[in-house]
Amino acid sequence: MADLFQLTSKDSFYMELMNSEDPFFKERRKHVEKLWDHFQKYAEKGFIKNFANKPMQRYWEMAIGCLVLDCQLKLSSNWTKRPSPEGLDLLVEDVEGKRLWIECVTCGTSEWDTKEENQKNLVPTLENYNEKLTFEDSIDDGLTGKHSSYVGGQHLKQLKLRIANSFSEKIKQIQKCINLPKNPACQDDYFIIAIGGGEIPTHIWHDNLANETDIASLFAPQKGLRLIALDGTSELEIEENTFKANNSPVEKPFEQNGSDQVSAVLFSTRTLNSNSYHWQYDFYLINNYNAKNPLPEDLFKSQCKQINLKRKGSSLILNPSK
Repeated sequence: MADLFQLTSKDSFYMELMNSEDPFFKERRKHVEKLWDHFQKYAEKGFIKNFANKPMQRYWEMAIGCLVLDCQLKLSSNWTKRPSPEGLDLLVEDVEGKRLWIECVTCGTSEWDTKEENQKNLVPTLENYNEKLTFEDSIDDGLTGKHSSYVGGQHLKQLKLRIANSFSEKIKQIQKCINLPKNPACQDDYFIIAIGGGEIPTHIWHDNLANETDIASLFAPQKGLRLIALDGTSELEIEENTFKANNSPVEKPFEQNGSDQVSAVLFSTRTLNSNSYHWQYDFYLINNYNAKNPLPEDLFKSQCKQINLKRKGSSLILNPSK
């Protein structure tokens, strides 16, 4: 097995993983090496160098690859050895006769660009992200008078913005790949965008996302809809349809232009900073209610919690029965 920790990097977290004797880093290195042993033959050319420079992002891609393998799906090793780097991250072959493409992305604490013309579209810095959260702006859930998490607060709005922005960027990548003459991706294939916790501090994710209703609210569409859990345990009103990145609107994921090409989102708050008990059973598959090509049922059931949404009048029903 090629050593994943063989380079010198400017990334301090990578260097701590490689050299530190601290139990925190030793445990994470052991976890990463276990995944690497599973994923190595499917990794694209240059993965080791890319991991040294951006460990959070490449860790997420590796975690998704291992998730696919754990679901007994056929991950293509030929695709990742392609001569051209252009294209989507992972290819799963023969899913009920179709290809399944997965594009991976992680959320950052901020986005930046030195070009002045791009400044208006930047995601602002995540404000006060180490401060203790409160319930100051919580939304009435129609049942207990308070929703179970900080659904109305500034931190959750910023998390939603980052997810929506990440989704938007990956839709562009999918559309670009479909239109590339030599790229095998086509409109009839399945597409998943895998969104990971990235550099967002773990406590913010877990303080804000207490249950499946909270997760679904990240993707639910328009203002005024009631998002209702099938078992009636939780309900909330969607408070906005769009977010703003420096005054430039970003629509919620499944309402964005071209989003119907995406079959589903794989989502997790998992990061290398997470406590180890968050490394399992923390994946959610959110099926796109507007998808052209919905995923086959139960494809990731063994490894993911399934979230299905269905419109019904002015409501969006969570995990509807058939």
